[in-house]
Amino acid sequence: MRPDNSRMKALRTLYGIFIVVGIAISWVGSTQFAKSTYTSSFDAPWFVVWFSTIWMSLCFPVISLCYRLIKGWGFRTSFTKAQNVFGDRGLCPITLLTRCLPFVIIWCGCNYMYTRSLYVLSATDVTALFSSTPAFVFVLSLLLLKDELFSWRRLLATLISIGGIVVIAYSNGFTGTTMIGVLLAVGSAVLAAMYKVTFKLFIGNGAALGLAFNFLINFGIAFTFPLFISLGTVLGIPLNAAVDAAWRAAPFSWLKGTGAVMIIVGFILMSFRTKDEGSEEDSSTPQMSSALFVHNTKKQLLESS
Repeated sequence: MRPDNSRMKALRTLYGIFIVVGIAISWVGSTQFAKSTYTSSFDAPWFVVWFSTIWMSLCFPVISLCYRLIKGWGFRTSFTKAQNVFGDRGLCPITLLTRCLPFVIIWCGCNYMYTRSLYVLSATDVTALFSSTPAFVFVLSLLLLKDELFSWRRLLATLISIGGIVVIAYSNGFTGTTMIGVLLAVGSAVLAAMYKVTFKLFIGNGAALGLAFNFLINFGIAFTFPLFISLGTVLGIPLNAAVDAAWRAAPFSWLKGTGAVMIIVGFILMSFRTKDEGSEEDSSTPQMSSALFVHNTKKQLLESS
């Protein structure tokens, strides 16, 4: 192997580690802070959803500034190119109602259910249950996108993830408020999967909005190994367990641990790509990425050629 390649791989690994830590800490921090908002005198999940969502308004200015520094684009140029995501009509009341409103509803429902489930369950349980999202993405992509990425391995990963959900639900009991919390967390995962699949279905060719939507994840995939980026979300489970045990004295039974491990295994099996499944990078390097991300990337490359 050439020295330049070795140095580049070492840099990518180092960057990947930093991004993993950033993703894991940010996810754990946001979940724990959302959990901490529930007190005897304060119960406002919608306010938490609004507060966490309003920060996304910074995405477009930041990306516009990056294009300004890199390509010399002005704000008007960036805005004009970003409107391509709305089709030929551009940004207008009709496209706002038809292309934005449905996603706003799904987004609010997903985040509300996630935040509300934290009122009943521990942050560890909610994080583990939400990590089953790739399994639901796989199922919905087969049903709605007629995706050709079916494999028995992904089917097995889906079944393992669902099994993990059942185990965690069993550990909390199938009745009472804890079961409601489990249903809310799983419902949040389903809506998150629906958001991703319908995003591809209705706005699949919007490269500008796609960049904003996947800002941190795509940055990490572009400059490091996709393996690290996916592990950043998975690491949120043990980190939340550590925080819950240290600061909240929350019990973590072996059943919950088993369910969390099953979901992690399903997550890894769902995201792992081999050479036969179309990896365009070095086949000796296992890859981790979303199946939909791989599908979208190939489709956009074909359309641009």
